[in-house]
Amino acid sequence: MNKQKFIYLFILMSYIKAGLLIPEHQDTLSKIHVLFEWEQEPLAIGYNLQISETDTFDDTLLDTNIYDLIYIDKNHLNWEKQYFWRVGSILENNDFFSWIDTNQFYISNSALDGSENIN
Repeated sequence: MNKQKFIYLFILMSYIKAGLLIPEHQDTLSKIHVLFEWEQEPLAIGYNLQISETDTFDDTLLDTNIYDLIYIDKNHLNWEKQYFWRVGSILENNDFFSWIDTNQFYISNSALDGSENIN
């Protein structure tokens, strides 16, 4: 990417910033199959989604590239835990631009504690 194109991209991105949509920051969820959704970033060809139990992301539970604006996780999240998630833009040539944002959410205990009957 030449210098002029990079400067233009940087200026454009500083004015047009996407956001994380679902789960919202500090949401409390009652499910472990979680939908993640974010807004489209200009010029992004894909996104890197990371989920961690810490806000430093030193030990990620999920680190994957996605070429869509949604992702459903069914394998990495557990009851009664706090999680952090962030999404970053992937540009042409697989260059990484920046993190859109970081959100935190909590998964409470199961809606069914074992005493209810499901018919």
